[in-house]
Amino acid sequence: WQQAVAWSGPVSVAMYVPAPANSSLANTVEQVISALMQDFSTHQHRPAALSISILYANHFAKEGAAVLGRDAQAAAESAAAACQPSYELRYPINMLRNLAIQGAGTEQVLLVDGDFIPSTGAAEQMQRS
Repeated sequence: WQQAVAWSGPVSVAMYVPAPANSSLANTVEQVISALMQDFSTHQHRPAALSISILYANHFAKEGAAVLGRDAQAAAESAAAACQPSYELRYPINMLRNLAIQGAGTEQVLLVDGDFIPSTGAAEQMQRS
């Protein structure tokens, strides 16, 4: 949220949810994102230049399952134990990056981690350069 508020240009976020899209978590995540989009538009006094892409795991993923509670964590550990390690079971950083780039809708992008907060006026300065 702080990143989107500090940056005056368009914002594209890709979010990984370590649970299937048809899980009870999916509805909760979508409600939270909808509220954030509306809140962003209201408080920024500008059109919502905010794109949020969600990447759901095909299973309860071991990576990140701790945030989902004990039952989901147990399901993730069980699924991981039953499968050989594969690309699908790894944290999908490349796919998230590509989703964020696709959602940007601009010719140039500034890729940053979730803990990066740009300086005030950074977007305008970069556009002038």
